[in-house]
Amino acid sequence: MRKLKIKQGIIKNAVLVQKASFFNAKFQTTLSCSLKDKYVQTELENAEEKVNYKNKSKKSKIWNTILLVVNFLVIVGIFTYFSLTNGNIYLGELFKLDIAWIYLLCAVLMFLLNSLIETLKYYQLIKKSTGKRRFFLSMKTHFLGRYYDNITPFGAGGQPFQVFYLNKHDIKGDKATSIPVVKHVFQLVAFLIVSIAVLVANIFIPYTRNVIIIVVAAISALANGAIVGTIFLLSVSKKIGPAFIIKLLKFLNKIRIVKNYKVTFFKVCKFVKNYQKSMKSFAKSKLTIFIQIILSILTYVSFYAIVYFIYLAFLPVSQAAQVSYLTIFSCMILCDLTASIMPLPGGSGLAEISFDALFKNWFASNVFTWAMLIWRSLTYFIYIFIGGVQIFSSYIKSLIIKRKQNINKK
Repeated sequence: MRKLKIKQGIIKNAVLVQKASFFNAKFQTTLSCSLKDKYVQTELENAEEKVNYKNKSKKSKIWNTILLVVNFLVIVGIFTYFSLTNGNIYLGELFKLDIAWIYLLCAVLMFLLNSLIETLKYYQLIKKSTGKRRFFLSMKTHFLGRYYDNITPFGAGGQPFQVFYLNKHDIKGDKATSIPVVKHVFQLVAFLIVSIAVLVANIFIPYTRNVIIIVVAAISALANGAIVGTIFLLSVSKKIGPAFIIKLLKFLNKIRIVKNYKVTFFKVCKFVKNYQKSMKSFAKSKLTIFIQIILSILTYVSFYAIVYFIYLAFLPVSQAAQVSYLTIFSCMILCDLTASIMPLPGGSGLAEISFDALFKNWFASNVFTWAMLIWRSLTYFIYIFIGGVQIFSSYIKSLIIKRKQNINKK
């Protein structure tokens, strides 16, 4: 029986090599070697890859730290500029103004509601894929994802860490990968729908006539559409997905990011196969699709309500005609579309500039900077704070566990 399994494994590898050769993949045949030598070599190569990854991760940490400093300086510079140009008042004077503080409390509640909705999205996907109810894991996954999104360029760090975090907490690799991606896909689909609706509506009922914002927002919407289409192709198609992976691995091998093409190819092919199975299992459930789309829409409704309640809080000071929630919602869509192309974490720079272009006329000039600061605190800085606390507490916990293990050894 054992010999039969080994023989079947060799034949399967031979077929994969043959298929890869069809796409001009260059392999050195190892089927003539003993299985023991082959697997020993593979383990050595994997160990080398892990060491190289750790070395790169140190460089990555240094780069992320530099980027965060630059990001902080950009934010401070922008807020300083707005304070000087708008004649901003001091904090002590702010409390003396006729501000509707109850609406600021509502803005905080909208942040909490948004966090709950995001948590429920992960909760439902984890329940669907594992059959287990893991609310706190879902909540931590959400906050850690937002934390890494807000400290990495283009928000690219959230999903990889979520995959690692879910896998670390006893969720298999293919499912751990598909959960953040499926959640992100539904989020992108919902955002794409409302973005197109807002851009079309802006033609007939202009929320802004700023050409730069409209053009950048349109480009960002097209990019989001391309991302959604690519993810669907890789997740569903049995031909396009593997072909794309092979070409990508060949390119990475040429620029020496992937050192052992053959080993990486086998690992990735197995992973993509399992990943596609998991994605299809989510797609087959109409209830999952319905719940995720509804929750995605509610995510934006609650998230943009934060700005609306901040606006209502400062409305007595502004003494202007009240603007509808739908108008605020549409302007925030344009703001997020514009900020999404900014490479700095959290779209810093373009987010504030877009907010200034879209909302400046609806706030009194002396409180506008405070309104913007409250908005960024509830939509950006708070995730860095919560995620940072989680990372620090996990680090302290790991040190305590290591210390106990060392004491037990002695």
